[in-house]
Amino acid sequence: KKTGQQPAYILGYPFPTIDAHDPLAGYKILWNYFYRTWYYYGNLYAEAQINWMSATGLERRADVEGNFFYYDGVPRDELPASNTENFLYRQLTLVARPVDLHGTAALTWRYRDATKRDSVWSYVPALRRVRAISPANRSDGFLGSDESPDDGPFFDGKVEDFEWKLIGETEQLRYADELNLKGQAKATWVEGKGWNTEWPDIPFLGYMDPNWKGIAWAPTGGAVLSKRRFWIVEGVPRDKYYLYGKLQLYIDTITYQGAWVRKFGWRDELLAIHQVLSWNPIPFTRPNGKVDYL
Repeated sequence: KKTGQQPAYILGYPFPTIDAHDPLAGYKILWNYFYRTWYYYGNLYAEAQINWMSATGLERRADVEGNFFYYDGVPRDELPASNTENFLYRQLTLVARPVDLHGTAALTWRYRDATKRDSVWSYVPALRRVRAISPANRSDGFLGSDESPDDGPFFDGKVEDFEWKLIGETEQLRYADELNLKGQAKATWVEGKGWNTEWPDIPFLGYMDPNWKGIAWAPTGGAVLSKRRFWIVEGVPRDKYYLYGKLQLYIDTITYQGAWVRKFGWRDELLAIHQVLSWNPIPFTRPNGKVDYL
């Protein structure tokens, strides 16, 4: 507050107290979400699926590898030795399967500088070329799906690329990870690399059960409904080439975890809803005695 300059390092909640009447409350809630429910857990290598589903079944699947490397928000002993470019994070996404998409890649550099937009590149094997693309392309569907790079684990747009405002609060039901809430989580420590999370191989969507008669994407296992209170934060992109004209983010008032994003077109029509599971951080102890929450 004294210097008006960006802190060199942030850990935890940048804004521990939120005043609903503060005109900057929307921005502060977003920063708390990023620094406490995402960056804090450190670098990540994730193997994920993108599944295209109709009302009746699975139509297509892609296996994607994501690498996330953070330069802020993580415990000090996990920070990189130097950060001359003033990165916030770097992210590399690589498509492993199917064969026709194998090798497709996307690279993002996000900077801590509020005035510096993301640097984004893509690689398409058929073209054998790496090309720089607009940061606005992060709103486009990844591999032609409804999921975009800016969706991330809930929302991954650059805060400063939007105008945010808090438009209300609500208490609603949301999906939560059933096994996590029971404390049934497993992870193995791999020396020099970190925690390897073990996920149970259980059917959790309708199409996975051959006897299921309902909608293919309906949650059928591994999820429960939890009643939570949310801030409703609305964001309008400053870049008019951004795919969506308005986003409404529902963010838990206690944990700052996101629940869902309602995406509107530039004519204020509702186009899509992006929804994620909630979870509790669970302690795991390294061989050296240090406790991590995963």
